[in-house]
Amino acid sequence: MKNKINCLQFASMMSMLLVASFLGIGMFSVIKSAGVDSYISIVIAAIAGIFIMLSFFVIYDYEPNLNVAEKFKSIFGKPLGTILNYLSLAIILFMGISAMFNLTTFITSQFLKSTPPYLIGLCFAFLVILVNIKGIETLSRTCLVLFTLCAILFLISIIGLFPEFDMANLKPCLEYGLKRPLVGAVYNFLFNLLPIYLLLVIPKNSLVKPEKYRKYMCIFYIISFLIKFVLVVTTIGVLGIHLASIYQYPEYMVLKRIKIFTFIDRIENVITIQWLFGLFFNISFVVYYITHSLKQSHKSKLLPVIITIIIFVGSNYLFKNNTAFNDFTYSKVPYMRAILFFIYILLFVGILIKKRCNKKVTS
Repeated sequence: MKNKINCLQFASMMSMLLVASFLGIGMFSVIKSAGVDSYISIVIAAIAGIFIMLSFFVIYDYEPNLNVAEKFKSIFGKPLGTILNYLSLAIILFMGISAMFNLTTFITSQFLKSTPPYLIGLCFAFLVILVNIKGIETLSRTCLVLFTLCAILFLISIIGLFPEFDMANLKPCLEYGLKRPLVGAVYNFLFNLLPIYLLLVIPKNSLVKPEKYRKYMCIFYIISFLIKFVLVVTTIGVLGIHLASIYQYPEYMVLKRIKIFTFIDRIENVITIQWLFGLFFNISFVVYYITHSLKQSHKSKLLPVIITIIIFVGSNYLFKNNTAFNDFTYSKVPYMRAILFFIYILLFVGILIKKRCNKKVTS
């Protein structure tokens, strides 16, 4: 049973990737583009995301003993398959750098203002390396535990914010028509749904009882979007759209309004651990994806170290400040994500064509 994970762990990893990618820049992009109708954008993106789920199932079920890098070569041949794989890895590497920058900047700005970001990044980089060296079993178990803790903290925060919620803050609905919610849905689709494809790096035959993985993924997919929907509605409902648009981290600022557990000083700092857990897992899985899409031998322990160092260095030197990061992410990164989406759709279409050709040959 070595290197085997169960379907519950597999689905929890998907949920962590979806929710963690929404926090920070994901929430910022949706609110900036859709305004008070951000929650409508979440619903539209959830419906559109069904296509990603279906394409994922097709890709994942094809040649269950292969990971995504090997499937690229199987469908497109070694030269083109390698090019597509490396192009996707470059974009995914940037996703890891963005997550690390998001993590260190948030901690520095909200908790440790006198601490250099690179010291915080070093601590997390060490943990990322440690988890990746231990392998997918440790990574998946860690994710399931973190997801459970995050779910509990999320419920506590929603209960605590309920007295502060004002339904009037969600009005007017569709004041400018469907244009803004549709734009917000596109951002949500590109930023917060594409991480599902990262799970393709885990071969299907690595799952225990793989026939059940679809059911678990569908359940956790619904849970993930319910969390994001409630998160957006609560943030806007408590702060109002004007404050939610001004704050760099509205989902953190809204936690300051929690009225329960008054015997704990600054309860928002305790609850925010769920965000840190999510970003940490996101970075860890990006390293795992890149490592297992590159190396030929699974015994190599140097590659995750090198990739983590690249992410750490990139997060410290690629962006001058948080404003530059947000501007670049909002205006340029959607095009990068669109390229990544196109690459996976090429793989999806290639598999459909190959299956159809094989059917004709056999018939």
